[in-house]
Amino acid sequence: MTRFASFLLLLAAVLHASVVINDIHSHPVLETEPVKFIELSNTTGDIIDLSEWSISEGIDHVFPVGSRLPAQGFYLLALDPTEHNRKFGSIFVGST
Repeated sequence: MTRFASFLLLLAAVLHASVVINDIHSHPVLETEPVKFIELSNTTGDIIDLSEWSISEGIDHVFPVGSRLPAQGFYLLALDPTEHNRKFGSIFVGST
């Protein structure tokens, strides 16, 4: 298991159960492409405040104050949003 995948498993165990890691793209076909991403999912019917939550290793990110995850919503956190958009399409943030 890669260090990135190990970190993500640990992160999943630490995060509050109402926010789960829904998808992980840690091994692009071309390892040189910076298109790794993590998708977070809010499994509750309430908005969740992500202010100052952080993710590190592989994708380093601190959610700014005021960051919210909509009820039953998703947040896609990409290593390089521009490259992700080029390969997969737009970054989706919100609920379905």
